[in-house]
Amino acid sequence: MRGWMIFLVLGVLLFAGCAANVSEPADTGAADEQYLFPDLSAPDTEIPEVSISTPEEALVKDRCEDSDGGFEIHEAGAVTLYEDGQEKWVKEDFCYDSDTLYEYYCEDGALTHDAIRCPCSYGVCEPVISFTECADSDGGNEKYIKGDITIIKHYTDGTFTEETPVEDHCISNVELIEYFCKTDGSGWRKYIYTCVFCNNGVCSK
Repeated sequence: MRGWMIFLVLGVLLFAGCAANVSEPADTGAADEQYLFPDLSAPDTEIPEVSISTPEEALVKDRCEDSDGGFEIHEAGAVTLYEDGQEKWVKEDFCYDSDTLYEYYCEDGALTHDAIRCPCSYGVCEPVISFTECADSDGGNEKYIKGDITIIKHYTDGTFTEETPVEDHCISNVELIEYFCKTDGSGWRKYIYTCVFCNNGVCSK
């Protein structure tokens, strides 16, 4: 009987210890959304964007390049034609003969050329006069004002020259040569006046 009581007491104590071990954990106050692992779908830091730089000028595989800038007969140049990025043709301006220039240039991306009639030397047209201007400092046929003639020669390369070949002057005490420009500006004419008195390239009034 006594042994049975001891066994009963031990059973009660064992049951009480197991019940203590399975008690509910204390509430930590953590939110229901708390993750056991890092939330990879919503990272704390933003992933930096990777930018891919592009060259400022893309290489054109098929192109035409002219070293003198285009149709320029007063500057020697060479035209290079590229196909698939490779140099295919190179043509240099040249004199076919002393009076003919072969001028190469690019047009709509293609290599072309013209034959130009001009005095030709070393692949360029030598400058020639394109037009002439005449200027009279006294305004025209004016015997009471002394003047001079200036001839301005404009050349095909854009340059010009000036010269003053003649001026009004007395050929005697009573005679004056008066110079004035032609109406088309190509040169001058002269008129001889008889004056009461001629002095220093003018007729006295």
